[in-house]
Amino acid sequence: MFRLVRELDGRWRFTYFSPGLLPLFGLTPAEGDVAAMIGQGFDVPEIAAQRLATESTIRAQMKAIFRKMDVNRQVDLVQILARLRA
Repeated sequence: MFRLVRELDGRWRFTYFSPGLLPLFGLTPAEGDVAAMIGQGFDVPEIAAQRLATESTIRAQMKAIFRKMDVNRQVDLVQILARLRA
């Protein structure tokens, strides 16, 4: 799912969002966006650029996502996301 968000500087951008992940796994909205983008095949630099964040922020969010979703590898996360979409 896509949503349009307005940044603090007034610019608009599309972000990838999967609202079902939030209550299911206890993810924050930012973590839900990052998880959905990982599921779409984006890498850390691409996600950071799209979200106007640093790569270290995205990596920290990924660690939280992995912990909350009880996975250890990115491929495991992608598999869970693929099953949820099916």
